[in-house]
Amino acid sequence: MASHTPLFSRRQLNIIIVITAMIIALLSIPSEPWPQIQRLSLQQVPLSYIVDDDRPFELRLSFALPKTALLPVEPALALRQLLDHRAGATFSTRLSSDRLTISISAPSSTALAQHLQQLPRLLLEPFERTAIASSVKQHLAQRHINRQQRSAVQQADAWLRHHQPPPLSATSGPITEDVINLLQQQLFSRSQLRLSLIGPQPETITAELSAMLEQFDIGKSWGQDATSPTADQARVTEQLAPVAALQPLAGRQSAGFAEALLLSRMLAQLAPEATLQLHPGAKVSWLIWIEPNRTDTSPTWLATQLKLIRHRLNTMKDWELERAADDLRQQLEHRLLQPQAIADQLEVIAFYQLPVDYLPQFDATIAALTRAEIRQQLLALLQPERFSYPISNPTQQP
Repeated sequence: MASHTPLFSRRQLNIIIVITAMIIALLSIPSEPWPQIQRLSLQQVPLSYIVDDDRPFELRLSFALPKTALLPVEPALALRQLLDHRAGATFSTRLSSDRLTISISAPSSTALAQHLQQLPRLLLEPFERTAIASSVKQHLAQRHINRQQRSAVQQADAWLRHHQPPPLSATSGPITEDVINLLQQQLFSRSQLRLSLIGPQPETITAELSAMLEQFDIGKSWGQDATSPTADQARVTEQLAPVAALQPLAGRQSAGFAEALLLSRMLAQLAPEATLQLHPGAKVSWLIWIEPNRTDTSPTWLATQLKLIRHRLNTMKDWELERAADDLRQQLEHRLLQPQAIADQLEVIAFYQLPVDYLPQFDATIAALTRAEIRQQLLALLQPERFSYPISNPTQQP
């Protein structure tokens, strides 16, 4: 039998296999890293969703709380505690300053439909007075403890509540049994609700969602937010606070939020002597400057910090500014590889009714910033008139 010479040597075949595998891997990488968000309306409630046939259903119902400052109001804390006790394993809750979120996970549309049948009763049925009284008692005791040693954020929150326009609802006031009942009645309505859903095709569950939503009243919204305080409106004449200072920045629904997030992170890197916390809101975000290791009332602390940060900024190279922007973009892309992070981003986009292409818009905004623009905006934020100074001594009580 005649022998045949192979077309490729073993080494050549190995190279071909490796190259083929690399091509397949590259072709399997999505050309667009952003999830495709879609939106529809059910019973006058917007539903934002991502189709993912490889994931179980995850539904989140985000109910808008009355206007607040940095932290949730006491009645909302008590209501969440009551819900957690009642819900068991049916759903989980998470409380933010501006919303109460109900999360339901289910392996199939049938299982999710069963949870949806129970949900109206769990949310709408009045709580027993003894349970409410017990919750009120616990929170009043916690309030007393907090007043003995409040954090800088708690002090800043109290200052903002005092200086901003009055609350738009009685449910933002002191905690009582009547206030908790009123909050429950007004909160769980379609006007306050935004839905987000990840999982298989939503049409497999929309009928059950609609039936569930019909059991909630339309309700009334808490009203349009009063004009958010600007730096000039919020500023007071007391001495600069060594423990905390407040700086108003763009909110999530504002065009400048992407820049605000980038600049706040860069300032945190430029000011290692302080702790910076960004608290995003719909119309306005608050950047809190905290000096954790100081308890005196020197009015020069913030001025010294700003001078030091300006010096560091002026010595930064252009490539360092670019790297900070690139890092933020990469962090967002990497986070979206995690299922939980995708659900969190979808919840934010759904609740604030941001555009469905918000994530690529955010990325494009950061990418379009030039080095000169980043430097200029950072220097503008470091001007003293851009700050509010609510606290003169961490031990003082309002």
